[in-house]
Amino acid sequence: MASDTGPGYEPTRLLSLVPQGAQGEYFLDRYHCFQKIEHTLGHQNELTVKAIQAVRDYDKHQLTLVLDTYESQDLTPHQEADLTRLRKYLTRN
Repeated sequence: MASDTGPGYEPTRLLSLVPQGAQGEYFLDRYHCFQKIEHTLGHQNELTVKAIQAVRDYDKHQLTLVLDTYESQDLTPHQEADLTRLRKYLTRN
């Protein structure tokens, strides 16, 4: 089964539809992943392009370097909180 995990389509709810032998795997689609990166790093930021390319290449090391570079800039407390949420989001998914 596949779902975008919208309301009513959470993984646990879908798995409850087929309780015997059900196996589920949760992953984030690229659209939502890239949307979160753009929201955090900014739409016109060259680091956004590099972060998205790192995700496309499955290059966790490069993604970490990009996020660390962004973090080294003079960020507001709100931007720092957004970056922390993005890191956790990407780690979870």
